[in-house]
Amino acid sequence: DIGANHLSIVEFTKHVAMQGITNRAVFLHVSIPGQDPGAQDLNPDAKFPTMQALGECLVNVLDKLEIKYALGLGVGAGSNIIARFGMKHPTRVLGTILIHPTSTSAGMMEHVRDQIINWKLDSVGHNPSAEHYLVFHKFGYHVEKAKDKMKALEEYKERLHDEINPRNLRMYVEAFMNRTDISQKLSSELVCDVLIITGSKSSFLHSVETMYTHCNPAKCSILRIDDVGDVLDEAPENASQSILLFCQGLGYLTSLGIGGNRSRSGSINTPEK
Repeated sequence: DIGANHLSIVEFTKHVAMQGITNRAVFLHVSIPGQDPGAQDLNPDAKFPTMQALGECLVNVLDKLEIKYALGLGVGAGSNIIARFGMKHPTRVLGTILIHPTSTSAGMMEHVRDQIINWKLDSVGHNPSAEHYLVFHKFGYHVEKAKDKMKALEEYKERLHDEINPRNLRMYVEAFMNRTDISQKLSSELVCDVLIITGSKSSFLHSVETMYTHCNPAKCSILRIDDVGDVLDEAPENASQSILLFCQGLGYLTSLGIGGNRSRSGSINTPEK
């Protein structure tokens, strides 16, 4: 996602709730150009790839490693990329797990916020205003009021300062801001099974639900987890259980049992069979 990199997924896969899956699956992490820890400034004259280009080129990674099929997992901006990959290369995708995804183009208010964040990141690097936007994007604006989540917020801000090059991040934010709308193509082109996961306090909850309504109802399920903004950080047990159930529905990881996860209220919509 913007303001993060593959390390957030690595951290999630280390959670005890994911242990059964990680012991039986191979995770291939792809870092967006310039977003990896300690990255140097990208060439300012080079054109940063569009969201569509990023999605389409993922097949090159599979080809290089001689991997025939993969199950895609993406968060935020990354889930938009994974969706585009699934639409472009349906024969290479077993299914997609999209966490806080968006399929529409940037709305006016989002466009204005992104213009502000781009200017600040390009001019002065990270700053409180930029951090506020990125934290809002990742956790949802209600989360700052929750005392029990302040530690997570501070850790995220610290990672932002230590790991993400602000000028490179500006390029990624700009690419996400300029994304094309894929909503009308989802039902016909995203033909694999899809699991959408979001939190009730996600800053993009409305956009997530809009994407769900455009997906093929026979292929797509949505899980809404109550009282969380970032499901991987705040409800990893729920996220891991839903991921496992999704994989088992595809015929994978069927030897794993469901258990040991603490309960959190939520709701899931699946097509009737």
